[in-house]
Amino acid sequence: MVAKLSRKGAKTASKKKFPKARAKKKSQKQKLIEHQFSVSLDRMEVLRKVLQFRQFLGSSFEPAISDSEIIVCFADIRAFTSFCRSLQEEMQDRKIQNFLRTYMTIFNEGLMEYFVHNTDPTYGKVDPAIEALSKYVVPTMYKNLGDGMMIVWEIPSALGLAEQGSLAQEIISVVLHTADRFYWHFRNLSPVELDSYSDQVEKLEIGFGVTIRARLAVGFWAFA
Repeated sequence: MVAKLSRKGAKTASKKKFPKARAKKKSQKQKLIEHQFSVSLDRMEVLRKVLQFRQFLGSSFEPAISDSEIIVCFADIRAFTSFCRSLQEEMQDRKIQNFLRTYMTIFNEGLMEYFVHNTDPTYGKVDPAIEALSKYVVPTMYKNLGDGMMIVWEIPSALGLAEQGSLAQEIISVVLHTADRFYWHFRNLSPVELDSYSDQVEKLEIGFGVTIRARLAVGFWAFA
């Protein structure tokens, strides 16, 4: 009788301990979930802080460094400082911004115009030699300089001297197309356009300086 009671008591005791063990395991799982959630929140907060520096994040990337000859073009607006000063005195900063927004489009437009003129068969006969070089005419990099622009082309080492000379000529052609786009945008303006940029915009000129293979420097002002 005593043995039966002890067995019964043991069973009852084990039944009482089992729910506690389950509750303990559940509590540990809940703690793990809460910990993971907390870590996720911390990471999200770090991400939010990192994104505050999104304009500067590129400085952290490992640069691709190579030794190659380049062609560099500097573009600059003549009389831009006096243009800005006079408009700022009249509290017309918005017109400066309007000018710069349009001005920065001329570089892509000049490049596109070059490709249309030289590689589009619907526009005219395509020179195979120029078409072969056209893939190198797209700039390797650029840097916005406010009212100016620095544009860089790398010269592939595989090109021979004659091909390098031809490539330099094609890049000069791109620059000339870019100048054409400047005067297309800022000459013979309608009254609405003059009100957007001010009538002084038609007095601005654009100039280019091109350094080829760090040996030959070409500088010129483009005029309408």
